[in-house]
Amino acid sequence: MKHHIFDLDGTVICSKHRQRLKANGDLDLDHWIAHAASRESVMADTLLPFVDFWKRLQSRTAPSICTSRTVSHLEYEFLESHGLKFERFMNRSAGDFRDDATYKVAKIREHLDLTGWDAASTTLYDDHEGVRVAVKSILGLRVFNPVPYNTITLKALARRNVA
Repeated sequence: MKHHIFDLDGTVICSKHRQRLKANGDLDLDHWIAHAASRESVMADTLLPFVDFWKRLQSRTAPSICTSRTVSHLEYEFLESHGLKFERFMNRSAGDFRDDATYKVAKIREHLDLTGWDAASTTLYDDHEGVRVAVKSILGLRVFNPVPYNTITLKALARRNVA
């Protein structure tokens, strides 16, 4: 059986209006915690085109989520309001300031141990190159970069809307 783990920001959700990234591509957690947790800001997030792949998958299997975010009930509410189902939600605890790659390798390793999922049959979908490299080299998961798909699809939709 194939297993799927999705990142959120930049992969299936656009939350650029409330995030700031560090030079290495990691989420600036201090900024996120201070500015991004209001109901208005969470509900202003939008879905990216790659979310359609998640929606197709969830009819056969519930994917898991591994995000660098700290989360509240609002993220769960947002996902539910868009019909996104999942098996497990791995999110950063308050006070966890590890870099994104180190954090996600640890969370995914724990998830594999807990679920018994085989790394070779598990794919991580993540926009962060450093995370993809670490997860593939350390854990042996397959990785997929959704950014090209999202970019091409958004450009095509913009052209269609202009025409």
